[in-house]
Amino acid sequence: MSIKELFTPVFVVGLSLAFTIVTLAVSVSKGKSKKWIARKMKIGGLLLSLTVAISSNGQEIEVTCYEPAKIETDVITIKEIGSDKSDYDQLRQIKGFVESRRSDIFSFCLINYLGTKVYSNNIEASDGKFDSPKEDFIIHMPNKLPEGQYILVIYNDGKNNQRTETQKHKLVISL
Repeated sequence: MSIKELFTPVFVVGLSLAFTIVTLAVSVSKGKSKKWIARKMKIGGLLLSLTVAISSNGQEIEVTCYEPAKIETDVITIKEIGSDKSDYDQLRQIKGFVESRRSDIFSFCLINYLGTKVYSNNIEASDGKFDSPKEDFIIHMPNKLPEGQYILVIYNDGKNNQRTETQKHKLVISL
């Protein structure tokens, strides 16, 4: 055991004993002695501070009067959904970008109006790899899907690991 581990409990017991004695002195003076009340406040404050320091185990405690906002990562924005009606391949592309990127891989799935997953695949970065904090991407839709409305769900994980907790973006699209 270190000196600190031995000394701290002895110091707390000594302060507690001193606090008890000073409390008795305040009681005997019926609370009229400013000197004993001041001593009681000092010892009590020291006991409280020491107790907090012991209970934190040397960890830094951040005290705030509000709950800190979480920093959102992998923020996905859709820029364009195939607008050129004359070019069928262009019509089947969705362009967007991800900001505050933390994940190295993104995927998507298409869900039909019955709630059935009809297609899923990984998303390609425009430059070939997700390696920048802000990265453009293109989602290529399959050619064999019938026209209609689908729910596009984007995940910050690979197509084989799509789970609700990795879901980052959801929107309805028409093909």
